[in-house]
Amino acid sequence: MRMKSVILVLFSMLMPLAVQGEEQAAKKPRVLKREVIAHMNKYMSLANQADAETIAEDIYQAPLLMKSFDSTEHDVTLSKEEFQGQFTAHFRNLRENLGWDHFEVKGYDITLSGSEIAFVKMHFVWVKADGSLIGSKDRVACYVLIKKGHGWRTTAVMGSDL
Repeated sequence: MRMKSVILVLFSMLMPLAVQGEEQAAKKPRVLKREVIAHMNKYMSLANQADAETIAEDIYQAPLLMKSFDSTEHDVTLSKEEFQGQFTAHFRNLRENLGWDHFEVKGYDITLSGSEIAFVKMHFVWVKADGSLIGSKDRVACYVLIKKGHGWRTTAVMGSDL
């Protein structure tokens, strides 16, 4: 009888911990997706300011695999400084040659692979100061993010025609 009582006491003590652990595990993907969205929103905020320096420091991490929208070629950027130079030139080209004013994000499709890798498909448009669009109204870019000790970092970006 005493053994049954001990088992019942132990069961009643451990069962809530097991349920709590399951609840925490179920919440983790939602928390991770919120972190990824925060990372991407910060990126877009910085991009709309054409802040290539902070983007190179806080958003991307070299080496970085890149594919532009207008090419099927891809390249690897090996350093933060190289990336910053490329992005500075990209923003300058957008403004001076295309009349770019800002990006508008239409949404993100996020797929997690465990707790340290995220694949992000971002739907967005490039907008001129007069509100007209540059290029496709259905622009898509795909990103690979890795969660590092200092937060999420983008390690690959690929422009797509859908």
